[in-house]
Amino acid sequence: MNKFNEDICIEQTYEVLLGNETIHTLMDSNEGVNLLYDPTIPLKDIDPTVFDILLDYYIDLEEYEKCQKITDFRKIIF
Repeated sequence: MNKFNEDICIEQTYEVLLGNETIHTLMDSNEGVNLLYDPTIPLKDIDPTVFDILLDYYIDLEEYEKCQKITDFRKIIF
């Protein structure tokens, strides 16, 4: 059994949420799938704190391009 890896969870959440990856692609990888939200629910019903967690994480890493994409996507959803 794989140990939980926060970095992988955040990265997978970002990739799936923004449509860069699919759940099926991740399930085929050796890393498994760990997301901060349930991908089976409509995007408009996702807890907004998911976006806050992603933003905080990427701000700490100074990945501002990802922060901008998250912010733009959040405006579309909500």
